[in-house]
Amino acid sequence: MDAILYKGYFIVLASRKVRSGNWSPWSSIVFKQKGKTTFSPLFGEGGFKTKRDADACALALAKVWIDHRTKI
Repeated sequence: MDAILYKGYFIVLASRKVRSGNWSPWSSIVFKQKGKTTFSPLFGEGGFKTKRDADACALALAKVWIDHRTKI
């Protein structure tokens, strides 16, 4: 699993291989909220041929989630 720091949030990439043999994008965002460590899982649909492509999608989804959250 890869972890990336983005705007103070850690994004842990954990895409998974599904029954079809393709990859589904999964990530977990780790951050502090009210003094506690919080994990927010994100996942998307997709029939990605490689883990690298699924992780790229998972990273993009996580960044959108973080960008939206930091605008509030």
